[in-house]
Amino acid sequence: MSGVLSLEVADRIVDAALVAAREQGYPPMAVVVLDAGGHVLVAKRDERAAIGRVEIAMGKAHGCLAMGFGGRELARRAEAVPQFFTAIGALLPHGMVPVAGGVLIRDSSAGVVGSVGISGGTSDEDDVCAVAGIHAAGLVPDTGDPPPSSTPATNDPTTATGDPPPSSTPAINDPTTATGGSTTSSSAEKPPRSST
Repeated sequence: MSGVLSLEVADRIVDAALVAAREQGYPPMAVVVLDAGGHVLVAKRDERAAIGRVEIAMGKAHGCLAMGFGGRELARRAEAVPQFFTAIGALLPHGMVPVAGGVLIRDSSAGVVGSVGISGGTSDEDDVCAVAGIHAAGLVPDTGDPPPSSTPATNDPTTATGDPPPSSTPAINDPTTATGGSTTSSSAEKPPRSST
């Protein structure tokens, strides 16, 4: 059974996320933390953040809880079946913003105890701050991407799946990769800035 996310812990997550945004030089942000039932525990907006940021952050956090995935996975699914996501977004009381910056909060036993939604920077910047806030509270972030691997040995019992580590050049039809292609990216390429 999952634990309960307290107001004190939720407040710590929000404050640490806002500090991370300032320390990284990101734009002013709004942060919302929901408990596992989708109830708002804390919502804070930097006084310089745009007025719609709280609602966007709420849509990110609520969408993650409603679907059971972090924002990065929601984004992939929304791209694959946009009609479905358009329909369910209208059904949910707080909408859904299926992009990075919505992060599930898990306890040490991997149970979902809540979610964080952040808006103000790019989706990647929002995600960085959500993860920082969750880590500051001693909890586990679930962005919707697999956790980074330190390339453990094949069938190592300390890995979650026991699967072999990903190769830098996976086979074209390799089911362990989302695209069947290389997962490396060039750090020299920077996408245009678009805040979410």
